[in-house]
Amino acid sequence: MNHVEINKFVDLIDEACLLIYNVKPEKYGVILKRVSQEILGNFKDNDLDEATREKLGSIYQKIYETELKDENEVLLAIQLLQAKALKHINYSLDYLVPDFISLLINQFIESKSLSFQDILDVNIGTGMLLLNLIIHLDNKKNNYYGINNDDNLIDILVASSNLINRDINILYEDIDAKLVNIYDMMIGNLSGELLFSKDLPYKVILERLNNLKKNGYFVFLIDNDFFANPNLEEFKEKFNLLGSFLGLISLPKQLVQEEKSRKSILIGKKTINIKQNILIVNIPDFKKETLEKTIIDIKTLISKI
Repeated sequence: MNHVEINKFVDLIDEACLLIYNVKPEKYGVILKRVSQEILGNFKDNDLDEATREKLGSIYQKIYETELKDENEVLLAIQLLQAKALKHINYSLDYLVPDFISLLINQFIESKSLSFQDILDVNIGTGMLLLNLIIHLDNKKNNYYGINNDDNLIDILVASSNLINRDINILYEDIDAKLVNIYDMMIGNLSGELLFSKDLPYKVILERLNNLKKNGYFVFLIDNDFFANPNLEEFKEKFNLLGSFLGLISLPKQLVQEEKSRKSILIGKKTINIKQNILIVNIPDFKKETLEKTIIDIKTLISKI
């Protein structure tokens, strides 16, 4: 990773955002979206004076000249910019899914991927989970979708997809809304801190199974107490008529802030009557000797699902 160029890229975009903010104060995400569009050559508003426009032109030229090696470096820069945007509106940084989690989800999705598929992020937020997957799969034939009706998050999401120059189709709906279309695979962050409700993950899973193709997989980030809900049996009765849980990867405590619940990656499939028990891998920490064994265990889990 060329951290010098990454920081330079971030600083230049931040400089452009602050320049516009001083003339026309708005939320950072709104301005970031505008800057991302102008970097792509889409100048829609003529509301800045000539001196400001000239300064912006100079900054954009420097951005074009930055030597980022690949899309992964752009994605790291986007994470830093998203953090700024989220802090500006006092939103949780939990939307910034750690790369380690994205890597595990990407590996599973890649192992089950088709040559062409429609992939839905059921709670896209700022898009980091899906953007990471898009770059990892690098399949321009795929179509990517995300559910989100928070305008603040959508601004940040659109800015991010512009900067990575990839298309994401936004479904402006509640995350448990009824949908019509069918998707090949689903991913999403269903941890409680983002949903502000311990019951909503169960509602989302049941509703979204209606939009997942037969034998399609889903991979969701959940809280570790997901299976300790008092109403779990009622949920399982309904779920078992539609799908099966196949795998659970329990993640290290180091991936979350001290006061928050540990997370797990839940893997399932829209099929019933699977006779094998759910496969579980626990990752207790990031010690080298632990990870070496865990990587083998995860590869085994993926191969058996």
